[in-house]
Amino acid sequence: MVKTIIEIESKVNELYAKTIVTQKIKNEYDQPLELKIYVYKKKNCLFSSFNAKIGDLVTVKSKVIKKEKAEIKYTDSIAEGNAAIFMSDDPNNENRIVINIGNIPSKEELTFISEFIYFIESSETYEFELFRNLPILVGSTSIDSSIKGKVEIKTKYKINKIEKKILSDKMNIIEDKYLDDENKNNYLIKYEYNNLENLSKDDIDDIFKYEDYTYIPSSKIYFELELNEEPIIFCQNSTLNEKCYTIQYRNISKKSDNKEDLQLNPSLFIFLIDQSGSMSGNAIKVA
Repeated sequence: MVKTIIEIESKVNELYAKTIVTQKIKNEYDQPLELKIYVYKKKNCLFSSFNAKIGDLVTVKSKVIKKEKAEIKYTDSIAEGNAAIFMSDDPNNENRIVINIGNIPSKEELTFISEFIYFIESSETYEFELFRNLPILVGSTSIDSSIKGKVEIKTKYKINKIEKKILSDKMNIIEDKYLDDENKNNYLIKYEYNNLENLSKDDIDDIFKYEDYTYIPSSKIYFELELNEEPIIFCQNSTLNEKCYTIQYRNISKKSDNKEDLQLNPSLFIFLIDQSGSMSGNAIKVA
């Protein structure tokens, strides 16, 4: 039996949700352990970076290199008896990412931290899925998992309405409150999910045949904001990777049935900025 504790922390604002997923995996066996983590690609959700450590000794940060070179490096590390991580698009399914983790030492704990940025599509009523793109842990042995999470909705606008659609009887709401009772613009929910479904290597291909599949029943929060019509410009650097930036502009305009008005007044722009080595440090912050 492998025991894993999953902690999810999401921060939501008007434009996007940033989610940090921490998976703590304890190898209780007397031999090294190999695991796979699957991340399913979904619309408007960016798997921005990850890092990992074994005990207090080894820290690995995500780094992009050519796939062939990375695969050779991973194989050589495993052959030498070292722990290693290799992430790539899954050759068996273009809609998912597979992360191979090899040689987790006996009696040691692996901490794997993933960061996701999810862009919320809506005009007045917003939807956030608690378990969106939860990394799915698969091993050759039974895995016992539990989930604890919290979501904070922080906005400069008043939250007019909060509606929770918790569809699973395995979900427990631990805390549910406004952090700012006066302005109603900062809301917190904490939850626990018990008896997470265990998946084996034999299950995974059958399960992912469906594009919209999630192995946890959908649990969503809907919130409605009291918006004005001033544009919003937002810039956020990654928590786990200082060279990863997200910039989004949104113009909240009055509803119009005229398609020409919508084309002349788009609500979303994407900015591309050079992130090469010479842009590291202060240069990328200035940009």
